[in-house]
Amino acid sequence: MTFGGDWFQMDADGKHGRVNFRGIAQTEYLVADPKLRFLESSFIVGSAQVLGHENGVNIQNRQSLVITPKVSE
Repeated sequence: MTFGGDWFQMDADGKHGRVNFRGIAQTEYLVADPKLRFLESSFIVGSAQVLGHENGVNIQNRQSLVITPKVSE
């Protein structure tokens, strides 16, 4: 984790609130399959959401590969 912050925010009804967290982490992909080798030099962003319900907790995680345009010189 290279940066992080969290805060608590009340909903408009004043009865419920939520914890917000923002962070930046760095990880490394090491792959053996040549078809996935591009992941080792890719920029990937993600987000996660923790949802509580009567049967427990679910964590939803999304990751997206950032594609940048090639710049001609």
